Amino acid sequence: MIFATDLDRTMIYSSKFLNQENENKVTLVEVLEGKNISYMSNYALKELEEINKKVFVVPVTTRSIQQFTRIETFKYCEYAITSNGGTILHKSKILEDWENHINKILENYKDKMQGVMDNLNKQNVIIRDCTLVDGKFIFTKTDNVEECEKKLEQIIDKSIWNFTIQGQKVYVIPKEITKSNAIQFLKKRLKQNKVIAAGDGKMDKDMLEIADIAILPKHGELFLKYKYNKEKLITVDDGIFSADEIIRQVKKIYKGE
Repeated sequence: MIFATDLDRTMIYSSKFLNQENENKVTLVEVLEGKNISYMSNYALKELEEINKKVFVVPVTTRSIQQFTRIETFKYCEYAITSNGGTILHKSKILEDWENHINKILENYKDKMQGVMDNLNKQNVIIRDCTLVDGKFIFTKTDNVEECEKKLEQIIDKSIWNFTIQGQKVYVIPKEITKSNAIQFLKKRLKQNKVIAAGDGKMDKDMLEIADIAILPKHGELFLKYKYNKEKLITVDDGIFSADEIIRQVKKIYKGE
């Protein structure tokens, strides 16, 4: 069994989710340039490592490799998926089989990548120059989400790209680079027949749809905006302690309860 879990706002949370009542129930798990960035509940921190002894816990994130490795907590996981499925790490090193597969896909995007970046940089809704995340997809920011979405609809070829806006963050990603494709690859590699997935945002949607069981925190936009055709588990809690309920559900599943 594989438990594939998104990180930000699913397993780890920023300080805005903390208050005086819960600050002694969480642990700091990410620091950047002396600033406290992310926290996990103490229960989730302990139990997730225990679950990893029973099933394959696979962190799945749109974060770059560098951003992911700032979080020491998940080093016990044999596999991790970063760059929105563009990279698979095995024991903290890039898995060459998957990297070679992705590089073949990217050969068809080299000229297109630069063209999209140049076009986006010309738009008045973009507030920072486009960058490539691990060479796999385009990232930028906007200060006008509504207008930026309109621009993306006009200038992005949706037959070959996926795009989304999360807050101010703008992602333009080759269609073949997805969390679900990376998970399917690992499912075959590890010879596992069941996937449980947890996530909260639009970029987790494809991963949750291919899972046998999906778990959504109620604060996530997926719970609020999207419907599924198959039975899904929905966490009772929202906020930072929804991770605890996700883990309790996973434990029930692998115990056969």
